[in-house]
Amino acid sequence: MKFKKPDFYNSLDKIYQKIWKLLKIGLSNRDLPFHIPVFICGRGNNADGRMVVLRGVNKKHKNLWFHTDIRSKKIKILKTNPIASLLFYDKEEKIQLRIFGKAKIN
Repeated sequence: MKFKKPDFYNSLDKIYQKIWKLLKIGLSNRDLPFHIPVFICGRGNNADGRMVVLRGVNKKHKNLWFHTDIRSKKIKILKTNPIASLLFYDKEEKIQLRIFGKAKIN
């Protein structure tokens, strides 16, 4: 069986648009893979990952957010090292998205 490549497959501009579309629909549809990414943070040589629920997307400012309990271990980690990563994967779309950035606790 031959794999039919989607139209965004070889275009960075189309991939960029597709990713923001997946984030936006993942925000509102709990059954889609982009609704629950893996959040990874850590100190020194210790990385700690866990599932989180996507709660906000802002394409203009390139912000994503999720909620957590202030008592969570990740809050303590982020206070000492705000560098973090999010990992999304959609099997059907064949898209893996890795985001690296600085986390902010509100």
